[in-house]
Amino acid sequence: MNSKRNAFCMLMLVFIIGMGSTVFAQPVFENNTPVGFSPSDSTRQERFPIESDINILIDLNEAANSTYPVIGNFQKLEQAVPAFTTAETSAGAAQSIAVDDNGVIHRAWVQVRGVVDFESASSSPVYGVVYAKSFDGGASFTDTVSVSGTLRFDLMTPSLSMESGGFSTVDLVVDSKGNPRVVYAMDWSADDCDDGEPGLAQWPTGATEQNCKRNRRSHDGIFFNYSNDGGSSWLPSNGTVTVSDTSTAANEFWPGRKPSFPRMAITSTDDIFVTYQRQNSTIASADIMLAKMDADSLQLGSAQQVRFGSLGNSGSMGGVRVDPDASMGVTPDIAVGDDDVLHIVWTNPANGAENIQHKTVPAEDWNDVGALGLNQDVVGATVGTFDADFSTNAGMYGSSVIAGHVDQDNLVHLFPTVVVDRERTPDRIYVLWKHTDAALALLSADENILYNSYNYDGQVAAGASWGSVTPAFPTGGSVNAAFYAENGMGLFQNNAVHQVQDDWIYVDRVAAVVDDRVAGVRGDLHIVFSGGQSSDNGVVARGAFPLENFNSLYYSRFNGVEWELPQVVATNNNTNDGVLARHDQVFDPDIAMRSGDD
Repeated sequence: MNSKRNAFCMLMLVFIIGMGSTVFAQPVFENNTPVGFSPSDSTRQERFPIESDINILIDLNEAANSTYPVIGNFQKLEQAVPAFTTAETSAGAAQSIAVDDNGVIHRAWVQVRGVVDFESASSSPVYGVVYAKSFDGGASFTDTVSVSGTLRFDLMTPSLSMESGGFSTVDLVVDSKGNPRVVYAMDWSADDCDDGEPGLAQWPTGATEQNCKRNRRSHDGIFFNYSNDGGSSWLPSNGTVTVSDTSTAANEFWPGRKPSFPRMAITSTDDIFVTYQRQNSTIASADIMLAKMDADSLQLGSAQQVRFGSLGNSGSMGGVRVDPDASMGVTPDIAVGDDDVLHIVWTNPANGAENIQHKTVPAEDWNDVGALGLNQDVVGATVGTFDADFSTNAGMYGSSVIAGHVDQDNLVHLFPTVVVDRERTPDRIYVLWKHTDAALALLSADENILYNSYNYDGQVAAGASWGSVTPAFPTGGSVNAAFYAENGMGLFQNNAVHQVQDDWIYVDRVAAVVDDRVAGVRGDLHIVFSGGQSSDNGVVARGAFPLENFNSLYYSRFNGVEWELPQVVATNNNTNDGVLARHDQVFDPDIAMRSGDD
């Protein structure tokens, strides 16, 4: 059931559904706490010197037996600092999660991996991707292992027009043998140098042209690493597979060097498909790309992408282009249905379009860009529309007046999510996204999670016929103000006071996964999404109201007929420092599920 290992995760929370019914008997500890015992002096201890021998003293309610065993297994104990405890370590906290068929939880995330210059107190941090797994349902995780080896990256920096790519994100899937595969977006340069355009050398204050030119890989890229031993070690050793085309100069702006937002799906044959956003110097030329990593090369430890270029030319790199070259395509997602049918969704925020699009193709025909395949010269089927104009959509207004920036109409990055209910015949495809089209006079009246569905009918490319867009929840807000007030009416009927999205330039993805609740009939759709109170709409200065519960994480379930009201599952009490689109300041939720049949 590889398609059911859809992966999601969030900062400081692992939210697991349906982990099976296996229950293990646990020993009963005195005061619920194991106590250390030193046999040399018959003293009890709770803290032990490094390298010392440790015994555990426990008080069982009955004699030890097969039901209540006494088991001790200790290796060297080390002090550890939890991840994401400081601003520095959380700055790159994009992460992803998956659960394999044996219930093992796999996690990968972006983390600070040192600094550019250890002799400089003000040196910039460098980043990598790390991994850990849990065998006990998330109660504990193994020591972290570096996915990217000793490679040193810089985070991709978001900008309103996205000419510099997007912020660094990571995605993870697990194959049928329990081996994780990770894709991520990073800037190759760990020294703030920018040499992304031919003939142009740029360098930061204090750096020299010669220093920057020594690092010729100063550009963004989509990178892939994989493990063949369950995540204990990663390939290629101290290297990475570059998915995006970073070498071919199609024009002076080198579009392959400005990619972002990779997402993955895995087929029943363990082939990996990666979709991502690629663009030139402006967002208006952004494209949606689709690349493939062949399962055989992964198993042999010699993985390389299947070489096709944007026009479907064999031998090139970067994958094929999904949408028309003249169309704007950003923020894709991908899912796999029965018979390994690929479903790709993305948004086009350009004026006159402002819609969410979908294309579908059998995995075996992924590189057919003609009329019988992806039909790359035709726009995708319309799933839903949205208003990307700040002048008319007051719900997005706050993001357009940040100091130093001008209105950026039609550049919003709305991240749609696609999932497939494979228990149904035929498959039902769901697409979900955060929504607003509020008027300034009534901002709180129209923010929601919108979704649409389509029963797969064998069509390819843009042939799907989508139904009507529907809000997941009833809206209850009625506050007549220029921003959400803390004492305003609730957005939903349960009066939960929050706004779906605090910054509508970059919109958090709705986490979604489908279970197999009624085998062969239907599954339930589970979602997690972030929401918080509005921080600013440009009318009132930040901090005018206390921003307690700045962001919360909400969970809901859809049984194909009705939604449960959202339930709060986590809260972030941090406040906003006013920096635009700081991805680490919002929850980026992800959930994962193990199929009950596996």
